[in-house]
Amino acid sequence: MTTENKFSKRWTCTDPGCKQYGRQLSENVYEFKDEVTEVTKINLADHDEGYKEIIINHYGYTLEPTNEFYTNIQELYPDYQWIIAECIFEMEQ
Repeated sequence: MTTENKFSKRWTCTDPGCKQYGRQLSENVYEFKDEVTEVTKINLADHDEGYKEIIINHYGYTLEPTNEFYTNIQELYPDYQWIIAECIFEMEQ
């Protein structure tokens, strides 16, 4: 399987309440849309770890191995990069 075939071009519903959809285009690039927002591309390489940490803290997650206030996102979700991209999309709307 080539790297290109590893990523789906199909949209996945991530929040039926607001008709939010996402898809992963490459290792670091995701697209999201919802019923009021046009397609938005999120490239995780454009965001440093500090920014990602601030964004996911709003959702109760952290990238830190141990934290008494937040849950480690990497331990909770195998596809945590997708969740980070989705959080960035939601916070930047």
